Amino acid sequence: IMELDTLPFPAWDLFDLTKYPGSDPHRTKLELPMATSRGCPFTCNFCARMFGRKRINRTVDSVIAEMERNITDFGATAFYFLDETFIANPAWNEQLFKKMIDRGINRKIKWSCSTRVDIVTPEMFKLMRKSGCYYVFFGFEHGDDEMLKIMGKKVDAEQARRAVKWAKGADLVVVGCFILGLPGETLDTAHLNMNFAKSLDIYSTSFPIACQI
Repeated sequence: IMELDTLPFPAWDLFDLTKYPGSDPHRTKLELPMATSRGCPFTCNFCARMFGRKRINRTVDSVIAEMERNITDFGATAFYFLDETFIANPAWNEQLFKKMIDRGINRKIKWSCSTRVDIVTPEMFKLMRKSGCYYVFFGFEHGDDEMLKIMGKKVDAEQARRAVKWAKGADLVVVGCFILGLPGETLDTAHLNMNFAKSLDIYSTSFPIACQI
């Protein structure tokens, strides 16, 4: 399906949404998931990329319409964007965030997302915060630059430190994950990875174990 705007919005009326409250740290009554795109253009070699590498975005107007429906019809007070990499097209995201502000959506809800450390700027984080963002997830994956090269991540540890600093500077809650056990991993690199994660001093950290599927 190439025209994502042709897909219907999720049928939340079929659910008892009182059973699905959002989790910390947003502390609101109802957080609903949303997807604005399919596909991820990046080449991390550990990732399944279930929708492929071709990035397809919904229109900004379609996303805004779903947000306003979820607020009006279902009482949503927070959104979590499920996109594999929500900010993959900064120009598209900037249009979305500005329209959220123009429509007053930022005064009604909070939202969270995932992104990469190499495609963000201090200005983008500040705009995200202004549009209602409270939480950002990074797939850091490793604190060792050689391991990052092996993964095909195409970022380095310094970019991770900088992105965390910028996000915190915009008053965003920062979380992230680090992979252990990919080819090339040793006890030394694993310990370096864990120490690097600790040094970032972020709200929550996870260490998924690499596996072959």
